[in-house]
Amino acid sequence: MPTSTDPEELRRAFAETVAEILGIEPDDVRPERSWDELDADSLALTEIALLLDDAFSIRLPDVDAGDMRTVGDALALVERAVAARGASGPQPA
Repeated sequence: MPTSTDPEELRRAFAETVAEILGIEPDDVRPERSWDELDADSLALTEIALLLDDAFSIRLPDVDAGDMRTVGDALALVERAVAARGASGPQPA
């Protein structure tokens, strides 16, 4: 589990987590890429969200799929959740 709030470490761990689920290289997980480009269906996105929750000890908010069009949208949610966790301690699972 990533323990640092270092933005580069967080982005690397995020990319590795997403790549593991999608069966792609972490370098292909770039903020400007859409989930459609990465062939991520709703089931894969749900699995990614659950794995990110566990990997970062966070609880991602439920969001409308229309609000999560790109990898960058998801990364921003994770960054906000990690920042909030750092401010208030780990969130319960």
